[in-house]
Amino acid sequence: MSYTAYEQDIIYDLKDYFDDNLSTYLNGIASDQDDGISLTDIKRYEVGDKDVYALNQYPAGLLFPNEVAFEAHSVSADLLQMQIIFTVAIKGSKTENLTIKALRYAAAIRQCIDADRTAGGVVDRAAVSRVNFYARPPGIEDKMVIDIILETEKEIPR
Repeated sequence: MSYTAYEQDIIYDLKDYFDDNLSTYLNGIASDQDDGISLTDIKRYEVGDKDVYALNQYPAGLLFPNEVAFEAHSVSADLLQMQIIFTVAIKGSKTENLTIKALRYAAAIRQCIDADRTAGGVVDRAAVSRVNFYARPPGIEDKMVIDIILETEKEIPR
């Protein structure tokens, strides 16, 4: 029997994977579009659920384990399936087009996962299944939030 906290390892290792790799895709998109809309590297990565409108650093990325499931995979292993919500909170001036910026952050994250479906060996399979964009609450004109839904699978020993 294994006493490893695989769920915890996966989410923290994914945080490190994005911290190490996402800037390549943000820079690539910003360079390709060349329209003055900057895509700053995520300054703060955290695991957990926080009030994304009250953070002191933007852009911020928060990873939260939304759903965990196990499936018998073989005699000696289970398939750990995790749905992880990767929330990205961005900030910009009122005149800046935050919707375009949010679309580009979502595209960069999808491209980062598509480039390596194992997320650097963290999991056996990773994919972006959905992106949710949220309208800004009244009184908050300079921030926007998106949730990128990541689906992951990893075979773990029993």
